[in-house]
Amino acid sequence: MKLRYAFATLVLILGIAANGHSQAVSSLRGTVTDSSGALLPGASVVLSSEERGFQESHVTDANGIYVFSQVPPGTYDLKVSARQFAPY
Repeated sequence: MKLRYAFATLVLILGIAANGHSQAVSSLRGTVTDSSGALLPGASVVLSSEERGFQESHVTDANGIYVFSQVPPGTYDLKVSARQFAPY
């Protein structure tokens, strides 16, 4: 079976860093489904940027949803894997 994901929302949020300086951060929320559209709870989702030295991983919830918060602006790779599916 093929694994796919759908970005439900990509939102840019402005936050205040602990040191008082303004810093732009983003939040990324998405849903992981298989090729038939069935939700995939328990899928591993890894967001990384070699350029920014950033890597964070989450596991999808019962509705196949993952959320990354406080992500600095930049270019990222998103990798999704789940049992019995090829990584995407």
